[in-house]
Amino acid sequence: MLHVIEINKYRPSLMRRGRYLSEDWGSCSDISKTYNGIILTREEYLRVEASYISAVRAVCSLANVPGLCAHKVEHWDVNSETLRRNNLDDVIDGTPAPADGEPIAGPRIDNAFRRCLREVGWLEFVVPKSFVIHFGYDYRVLIGLAQDPSPLEGLMRDLGLFMYKITSTLSTFEEWGFA
Repeated sequence: MLHVIEINKYRPSLMRRGRYLSEDWGSCSDISKTYNGIILTREEYLRVEASYISAVRAVCSLANVPGLCAHKVEHWDVNSETLRRNNLDDVIDGTPAPADGEPIAGPRIDNAFRRCLREVGWLEFVVPKSFVIHFGYDYRVLIGLAQDPSPLEGLMRDLGLFMYKITSTLSTFEEWGFA
């Protein structure tokens, strides 16, 4: 059985049918904009981004994932004015896009996660037929795994994030026969 979860920063009480009912930021391009009377700073963006990286790493650890492979690489930008303007272009380090099926590990995987969160790269991270990480729009992450993710609920709260069990129609799940 594959468990599918969504991890995000949005309060469950303000979610209805997959939509957040309050104004909130959903991208690094929102830095310097005001949401609910609060300006999104670069520092706050980086704090939340680090929480997401920690959350994804914790799910990988729970799932005892030996390593991840690139899957469905869609884009890998070589420059970004938005990132440069916000001093977040450290992820654009000259490394080439991973090939489909290529193992990704070490510092390169954190860079690839950050690229997805900063919208200058997009791919799924998989262990074929058993585990997938899918970075979606609006700072939402979908993860499919065999293990029950419930033990991570406290950690997610400590990180300021929320974890939901969901049903998903991701094409990768359909390809693997889980949908």
